Amino acid sequence: MPVDGKVKQVWLDRSGRLADINRVNNVWKKRSEWRLDLGNGANTNYLGVYQGLVRPAVRYNVASGVLLGAVASGQYAGRKKEFNLGLWYTSGWQARNSHAPKLQYQAEFKHQTRGGGTYYYQSLLYNEINTHELGWFNRIGKTEYGLNGKSMQRYHRLQYNIDQPFYNPWINSQVSGRDPYFPQRDQLDGFLSTANQWSYVAQAQLNLYVKQAYSGWGKSGSVRFDMRMPSPWSNSQYGFVQLEWKHFQPVGKTLLRLRSLAYFGGGNNPTPESVLYLASANPEDAFQQDLYRDFGMYNLNNSSTQWNTIQVNGGLNLRGFNGYSAPKTVKQANGNDTTLAFFRGNQGLGINAALDLTPYFRWIPKVKLLGINPYLFGDAGIIGQPLNSLNTNREMVTSQVYSRLLADAGFGASVNLRNWSTITKNKALRAAKPINLRVDFPIWVNAVQNDDSFVQFRMRVSVGTDF
Repeated sequence: MPVDGKVKQVWLDRSGRLADINRVNNVWKKRSEWRLDLGNGANTNYLGVYQGLVRPAVRYNVASGVLLGAVASGQYAGRKKEFNLGLWYTSGWQARNSHAPKLQYQAEFKHQTRGGGTYYYQSLLYNEINTHELGWFNRIGKTEYGLNGKSMQRYHRLQYNIDQPFYNPWINSQVSGRDPYFPQRDQLDGFLSTANQWSYVAQAQLNLYVKQAYSGWGKSGSVRFDMRMPSPWSNSQYGFVQLEWKHFQPVGKTLLRLRSLAYFGGGNNPTPESVLYLASANPEDAFQQDLYRDFGMYNLNNSSTQWNTIQVNGGLNLRGFNGYSAPKTVKQANGNDTTLAFFRGNQGLGINAALDLTPYFRWIPKVKLLGINPYLFGDAGIIGQPLNSLNTNREMVTSQVYSRLLADAGFGASVNLRNWSTITKNKALRAAKPINLRVDFPIWVNAVQNDDSFVQFRMRVSVGTDF
């Protein structure tokens, strides 16, 4: 049918009534639209054109101080060509680390295919840590599996020509206190100022995982297997296998949550950021949490008090040993004694349990901005590490040594700060994500440091869910 004038736009199925998995190609021109993000977030229910948002951004972290920048994001239907790009300039105001890079960024891209899984890419330069991750995952029924390649390195080696030998986490090295990621550990029987330590070693590895979920008769849970294999181009040839089981068991009106973890690692040049930790996730896994990157990578008060840093749940997760070096005297190959710190290692076995008490506190009035779910918890585990020592023939011998059986118990609560949009009438904070914290009070532990008691007040603030 002839028309007068020039065709300006072609739009098929403008009403959106026809079944179509991708309606972006129904439009001839202007297949994307960009708007200023006013806090309402992306509309993932809109199936018209590709939507992009941009906004200025100001954030603060303890190490780098105030950061000024901008954030851009885009998505279609909440699963197609999703990306998020944040760029920040380090102003230097309120910064504790003068060597922080002037430009920091976070880039993420994710795309879900039809029947072929989801592939993604993540890149981050933040607080002097540079990571890249390219991966793919898929789900069939209750089975999820995936793989990714990951590289990471401290920014100092990229910025300065630092000729430093490989840092071996099993050796109590004396390092300059000026480096926020290498705090002094002069006394193994005392507190650690922070468990977060990163080496200068460049890493590249391949990670595989399979996760099988189950449910029935009111019970549910999952079993996950992880494997890490270092690449030939990695300076750290450290790998591991890990098996994690989570189970949720109804007990009367409440719910019993169980988690068990078995971990076996080994290789050459292990790095402190990637090994197993006794009380929390290792720095590599913890780095994925926004709150930890901003407030947990630096001791908040520059003191040795165990609750001054935000922890991330993971590892063996023995909450009562947060901030402790967990020392133990072991035998060397020549028969002499030596004291080692077991707050991290390359082998471990642990179990965590929590009994939800929320049903017994239904009578407490609810607050829209705050959700509190109390629970009782208990943890137990053992961790090991390699010990290199000379025997009576002056030969170097490597043996595996283990900590004593460690356990703790106490009470805690998950604190959920949510519904930020109720603060303003125009719903400007509708897209703000809730902040989930765990506040634990491990009152009892079965192994104590000097001047401590088995039963005393202890507190731990953490982010992330272990189970």
